[in-house]
Amino acid sequence: MVETEERIFVDAYKLVLKNATYRKHVERMIELGRKIMERLGPSSSLMLEYEISANLAKGIRLEIVYQLGVEDGLAQSKGTTLKQI
Repeated sequence: MVETEERIFVDAYKLVLKNATYRKHVERMIELGRKIMERLGPSSSLMLEYEISANLAKGIRLEIVYQLGVEDGLAQSKGTTLKQI
């Protein structure tokens, strides 16, 4: 990730932390994750592996969304549109 992208993701994270609905969902997610891991017992590491993979995939998607947003903004400023994917 380039410096600008990293700065924007950090700024976005700071902003989202101010959102009460976001915080509520994160708290619920943590609560459910703990319950799932308790029920999995010795296999609870599977839950962590799943979360790591899911979050890595989501991170890739967010980086692509960011890139598309940048490209779209540049295209809009030039009076053009993004190429179709």
